[in-house]
Amino acid sequence: MKKVLMALCVLGLVAGAASASSLAVTTGAALEGTYGLAVTVNNDGTNAYVETNTPDGETVYRATFLIDINNMFNQSTADTNGNNFLTLAQATGDNPSAPPAFFSSIRIYLMNRTVEPYCRARVGVYSNINARLLVAPVGIDCSGTVRLTLEWLAGSAGTGMARLTSVSPVIGTRVGERNLSNHLTNVQMFRIGHAVGNPPQIVAGTMYLDSFESYRTLAP
Repeated sequence: MKKVLMALCVLGLVAGAASASSLAVTTGAALEGTYGLAVTVNNDGTNAYVETNTPDGETVYRATFLIDINNMFNQSTADTNGNNFLTLAQATGDNPSAPPAFFSSIRIYLMNRTVEPYCRARVGVYSNINARLLVAPVGIDCSGTVRLTLEWLAGSAGTGMARLTSVSPVIGTRVGERNLSNHLTNVQMFRIGHAVGNPPQIVAGTMYLDSFESYRTLAP
């Protein structure tokens, strides 16, 4: 089991950020305790994340953290379907189709649509054949503190699983879950922040992250 406060995680792992100038540990970003992580997205194609390499071929993985999107989505930058999105987190592991290469076994996306009065978080996962599968999205507040918990299990013949749970003051508790055939995949590394690229549908802004914890077990 590993439990890391986000502020300490940033100080220890900031060298792993692709754009460290877009990260700041401040009191204003605190969602719990004294300090939190402010992630500024500049809409210029750069990433800004912290990374932990403590996972070691994990076949069971859980990550939980606090987030405030801080109303950073803007519909003026939405695509033709009214969507804004970015990749909030990414886990990589061994690529079963091309060892010893790595691939993104898990991603967490943040989204907002003009037809909905709230934001959404969604998990994308990969099967043994590198097929990307989406888990049902969960609604979250566009502003204010939300707890997101990712649970992931590798398994064969549909016994694998990905689950995302959100707990927010306005929307309450929402759960998205999907069974998987993914026993050849694993987790070797986890990033959180603005983790992969910068889609053109995301407006510049700053969100806040805090109290990151990860475990080699599912939620009790």
